[in-house]
Order: sequence, then structure tokens, then C-alpha cells
Amino acid sequence: MEPTPYWFQLVVGFVYMAVAVVCMPVYGRIVYLFATQKLYKNVPCYRIIIHTGVLQMMMGSGSFFYGLMQVFNYDFLRLALYTITIMSVGIKMEALLSLVLAVNRASVTLKLHLFSSLFYKASIYIIWIFGTIDFIIFCTPLAAKTAVPGQFQSHHDRSKPYSYLVKDIGSYICMISYICTFVLYTIIVFNIIKLRLKSAHFTSSKTERSVLLYAIIQFAFKVILELVSSFHVVPTTPMGEFAMFMGYALMHLLVSPVLFLMLNRKLRRDFLRRSSTIQVSCQRTLYIHP
Repeated sequence: MEPTPYWFQLVVGFVYMAVAVVCMPVYGRIVYLFATQKLYKNVPCYRIIIHTGVLQMMMGSGSFFYGLMQVFNYDFLRLALYTITIMSVGIKMEALLSLVLAVNRASVTLKLHLFSSLFYKASIYIIWIFGTIDFIIFCTPLAAKTAVPGQFQSHHDRSKPYSYLVKDIGSYICMISYICTFVLYTIIVFNIIKLRLKSAHFTSSKTERSVLLYAIIQFAFKVILELVSSFHVVPTTPMGEFAMFMGYALMHLLVSPVLFLMLNRKLRRDFLRRSSTIQVSCQRTLYIHP
């Protein structure tokens, strides 16, 4: 790959940083609202969404520090390397959290209720433990990511003996998770279609629909990005690397907040309030199946 002009490196760095600076406060407020309102935080599906939001903001820090590295042409305290590693680990964790959310949506939509709230809590904790172990492995001499000024996307370090083994294992984890998630959402959609055909009076709550729609759209974005990355649709050029990195950064920091604000009217009202104090009206209640 040809050397990148420094002016282009500067532009890329500032764009990466701008995405994080603009999007993270917005996403942070949304996650805060979810985490502080009983309406959301005690419900398994929103609990999964809260943890996904926290994870995505942690991954978003990679965008800021990777951009900072491009601007100064130096990775200060290896912050870009560590945060971009979090971004890499987070992609696998996201895939697993998406699968757990799909299990929850299938359980509720199909009225199976096979799993208790404890199952979802345990699944979330296990995923965080897995992510922590994965991150630690990348911080050892066994495997590593790269963070090089002038390269606009991180790669697995070929000089480490197990970098590509860890990469392959992560790819299989993501692939299996995506396939299972796709199967579950397909079953859910066909079940909804069947119920609508059987009864013209079939309805579901707005909250149920918004959560399901959010989950499916978010899942679709992830799969498209993974397919583009896996099959090398985008050329390995500075512009191609920039496009791929921006795709992941925007998916983590922009797509979810936009979907939440579009699909959840109450959240939109709370988000737009000047005061962060949550006012609960006894006359307006919202119910969602656990």
C-alpha cells in the first residue's frame, strides 16, 4: 500500500475523533436513561440493551484515540492500541449479546418463557468474562492488534504466534452467533405473519414492536458489515480502510441512538428534556413482557 499523504491522515484523524466526540454524549444520555428508569432497567431485554450500549461506547473510545494517533502521528501511552483492541473484542461480545437478545425476543413473542431473568443476567456476565479474557490474551505476547499511524484500520499482528488463531476463533464465534440469531428472527417474523393472517385483530404492544424492530435492524447492520469485511468487498487502500473503520464506528455510536430515538417516543421525550430528572406520571404506564 502506498504511503498516505499526511494531510489526508490529519483529515481522517479529525473525522474519527469527531464521530466519538459528537455521538458518545448522545448515546451516553440514552444509556443513562435506560439504566436509571425502572421502566427499563428491570426488564431483561432492556438490560441486554443497556450492556450493549455500555460496550458500544467503550468500543467508540477506539475511534477517538485511533484518530488522535493519526493527528499526532504517534500512539501516546499506546491508548490507540488498547482501545482498538477493545473494539475488536467488542465485536465478538456484541454478536453474543445480539444472540441473547434474540433468544429473549423469541421467548416473549412465541410466548414460550423458557428462561428466567437469572438466565439473561448470567449470560451477560459470562459474555463480559469472555470479553475480558479475550482482551487479556491480546495484551500478552501470544496475540495482538496493530495501531500504526497512517494505517486507518487495525489488523492482527502477524509477528505474534497466535494472533490469527484468536482471529479465526472469534470469526467462528461471530458466524455461529449470527446464524443462530438470524434463525430466531426468521422464526419470529414468520410467527407474526402467521398470527396476522389468522386474525385481523392481532396486535402487539408498541414497545414490543420497537424492541424487535431495533434488534432486527441493528442485527442487519452488523451482518452486512461483517460480510463486507470477510469477503474483502472494500479494497485494501487508505480510502477503503477509512470507509470500513467509519462503518464500524458509525454502527457502534450512531445507528443505535438513532434507532432508539426514532422508535421509542417516551425515550425521545425524556432525552429532549433540559433536566435529567425523570418525571413518572401515575396516569401513564408502559408494560413490556419480561
